[in-house]
Amino acid sequence: MSETYNDAARRLGEYGIELCTSNNNRSDVRTELQNLATTSVPEEWREELLAHVLERLTTHPSWATLPEAAVAITNNEAHPTTDSNQDPQQEDMGETIRRLVEAQVQAYVASMGLPNHGATPSTSVQTVDDRPSKTMKLPDVGKFSGNRRAYRTFKSQMKDKLRSMGDQEAVLGVAYMFNRLEGQAAQVGLSWKDRNPMGTTAQFWDFLDELYKDSLFEERSWQKLQTITMKKSNQSVESFNAEFIQLAYDAAEEDNTKNLKTRYMSALRPDLQDKMVSVDIPDDWDLQSLMARVLAVEVNLCRSKALTNGTFGQHTRRTNPDSMDWEPTRVHSGKIESDNRPRAEWQTQEVINQRRAANVCLRCGKKGHYVSRCNLAPAKRPEKVQVRSAIAEVSETDDSTNEGLEN
Repeated sequence: MSETYNDAARRLGEYGIELCTSNNNRSDVRTELQNLATTSVPEEWREELLAHVLERLTTHPSWATLPEAAVAITNNEAHPTTDSNQDPQQEDMGETIRRLVEAQVQAYVASMGLPNHGATPSTSVQTVDDRPSKTMKLPDVGKFSGNRRAYRTFKSQMKDKLRSMGDQEAVLGVAYMFNRLEGQAAQVGLSWKDRNPMGTTAQFWDFLDELYKDSLFEERSWQKLQTITMKKSNQSVESFNAEFIQLAYDAAEEDNTKNLKTRYMSALRPDLQDKMVSVDIPDDWDLQSLMARVLAVEVNLCRSKALTNGTFGQHTRRTNPDSMDWEPTRVHSGKIESDNRPRAEWQTQEVINQRRAANVCLRCGKKGHYVSRCNLAPAKRPEKVQVRSAIAEVSETDDSTNEGLEN
C-alpha cells in the first residue's frame, strides 16, 4: 500500500521534532528535512509538503530553543588550531568521547520508539543529561472508552502523566494520549490524529473536551451547593464536611469564603445550629476552622445526650437499654421446660467477685456476653454448701442482667 500525503507529512513532522529535540540548529533541521523529502517523497508533493511541515514545525515549543546556525561547542571546534605541537592522543580521546555520547543518544532515541532516519544527533553531553528522570515515573493511565462520567478522572490522571514525562511530552504526548483511548474514543481520536499530524497535546485536549467534557458540571454542582442540607439523623458532621467541600470545589467556589461559611451554617442540623448560636465565630476564620468548631460541638452534644440518657461511662445503668444488650422478659406458662444445655460449675463468692471485676460473664467466665445470654445453664447448688456460696448464687442472679459484658 503506497504512502498517502498525510502519512508522509506525519513522518516528516515526527522526524523534524526529533531533530529539534536533539539540540540541532534550524539550518540543519531544514537541510535534513529537505534531504529526506528528496529521497522519500514523490516529486509532485515534495515542495508543498515540505513547506507545510516546516510551517507547522516553527510552532512547536522545541523550535524556539534552537539557534539559527551551528554554534561551536569549544574554541578548538570554532577555530581549528594550527599548532603542530598538539598532542594526537588528545585528539583521539576527544573523538572517542564524541562517539560514545553519540551512541548513547542513538540508543536512547531507539528506546523511546522514535523513528531514526539516519540523522546524526548532536554530540553535546547536555542531550544525555536532559533525559527525563525515571525516579518519578507514574503508572499508565487507564484507558478511556468515551464514557463522559469518567472523562474528568481520565483527564486529571493524563495531565499528571504528561507532566511527569518532562520534555518528552512535546514529542510523545499526543501519541501517548491516543494510546490510552479505546473503543469509540479511539476511533474519533484517530480521525483527528490523521488530520493533524503536527498537532500538540493542547490541541488534542481541545478536541476531546468538545466531545466528552460535561460543560454543565460546574453549574449543577453550584446548584447542589445552594440546596444541600445535612441529613437530620444519620449523617455525621465529618461526613457532611467532606461532602460540602467536594461540592465547593466542583462548583469553583472554594475561594468564596464568606458565602461558603453562611451557606454551611444554614445547612447544618437544627440542634447544631442552636448550639452554634452561642459560639463566637471570628470574621477571619476560614471554612475549615468553622467546620472544626462544629465538629467539636457535635462531640460535646453527643456526650451531653449520653449523660442525660445514662449511657455515658462503662458501668452506668441505662434507662433506655438497647434491644441488643438485654434479654427480653420471658413469660413462663407454668409448664416446666426442659433445659438440655451443659451446666456451669458452682463458684464461690470470691470467684464471682473476680469475674465481676474483670467484666466477664459471671457464669462461664468468658468475655463478650451477659449472663442472661450465656450458653451454659445455671449451676446447681451442692447439697452441702456454705452460707457464703449460697450468697454467691443470689449475687449471680441479681447481676445476670446488668453485668458481665466485654469492654
